[in-house]
Amino acid sequence: MTFSSSLSVADGLLVLDASVVINVIGSGSSERILSALPTPPLVSSYAIQEIVGGGRNDASIITALLDRNVMIRADLTHPANVVFASLVSGSTSDTLGDGEAATIAIAKDIGGVAMIDEKQGWRIAGGRFPDLQLATTVDLLALPSISECLGQSEFRQAVLNALTEARMQVREHQLEWVIAQIGVEAAVGCRSLARLMRVRSAEPHKAVG
Repeated sequence: MTFSSSLSVADGLLVLDASVVINVIGSGSSERILSALPTPPLVSSYAIQEIVGGGRNDASIITALLDRNVMIRADLTHPANVVFASLVSGSTSDTLGDGEAATIAIAKDIGGVAMIDEKQGWRIAGGRFPDLQLATTVDLLALPSISECLGQSEFRQAVLNALTEARMQVREHQLEWVIAQIGVEAAVGCRSLARLMRVRSAEPHKAVG
């Protein structure tokens, strides 16, 4: 089955988790990617602090993106704070870190889309809030407006950079789309795709070569 983004321009506001922001920054085209969206996405104060305080070199970039209003800082309202508290309390297997929890809480509060890459976040959010729309970094990059804005060459490099510089997560059903953007040879060289590429190479009709 051909992969296509689960997002569309008709969806609500995007709320980006820290991992998604890191991937977008890692692409090397963060401002152009975010500017290609119909509405600036939101990012929680918790996710921002997670990036800035995590010893990464992205602090100056995220500050610039916020200053240029291509990404908007969002704080928790009272209803969102109730959801947030429920997501960070309990057993380890059923709770999330502050950044992911805030992303989900804000998206639920505003009827937006929670942009998260971690599978545990998807499992917990999907189980507790079945009506909440979830999407990944790959879904974001696969929006037609992104590739149209960047052009073929820059877009290919942006996807490759997100994989190699930020180790962007890719789901199995997204792999062929990623390969179509960067090529088989580049995909084989991506450590972040190693497991998926091994599985793919074991399939006779998709053998690497």
